Amino acid sequence: LHYPLRRQRQMCIRDRILARHSFQSYMNMRQTFLDTIKSLSVAIDAKDPYTRGHSSRVADYVVSLARELKWPEDRVEFLQYIALIHDVGKVAVPEDILRKSSLLSNEEFAVMRTHSEAGADILKGIKYFSAGSDIIRHHHERWDGSGYPDKIAGEEIPEGARILAVADAFDAMTSDRPYRKSLSSEIALQELQDCAGTQFDPKIVNAFINIYPQVKDILPEEPAEEVHDQKINKTYSKTYH
Repeated sequence: LHYPLRRQRQMCIRDRILARHSFQSYMNMRQTFLDTIKSLSVAIDAKDPYTRGHSSRVADYVVSLARELKWPEDRVEFLQYIALIHDVGKVAVPEDILRKSSLLSNEEFAVMRTHSEAGADILKGIKYFSAGSDIIRHHHERWDGSGYPDKIAGEEIPEGARILAVADAFDAMTSDRPYRKSLSSEIALQELQDCAGTQFDPKIVNAFINIYPQVKDILPEEPAEEVHDQKINKTYSKTYH
């Protein structure tokens, strides 16, 4: 009479052990995958010494932004992976342009702009990432339709690309570049607000302002104090990369 009960208990214990083992295997595989993506992002950033650590910081901002916007966790995780390799298309940009210590010429900037299309093409060939190719392609579009490569506007731009655009721009502004020193976080935040509705989705900018207290420790070192507002408009809108 009691044998079936014992058998059921044994099967329940076995199933729990198998489930725990399967979950642990999944978590280990997931961590290995994330570590691989992070290593790839380090290799991408290393092509340009001025962007070292850029992709990792952008991914951290993106995760906080997506959660603030109530994205489901599986989409947050996917967007994190995309953010880590959002500049993969820069492998197609000549190093003399990436490493140039002065402002890019119009011709050089046209070459730099191809990196988003190149990155999208690379991702299309990778089954797991193909769904994120549009995010890579459109993360330099502008809310008002004057961005690149396709000049789409507003909510035509994938939300993931709009999130990435704000995170990417904030890190670009608060990091040193060959052609300028980094801006303070206060000036960068003001620039995001000033460009809300033209360059950036106002909803995403507001979300970034909300999460900034949580992510400010991600920032690179603060710049020297003598950074003037005039320099932002002259150099940022066209040349951050």
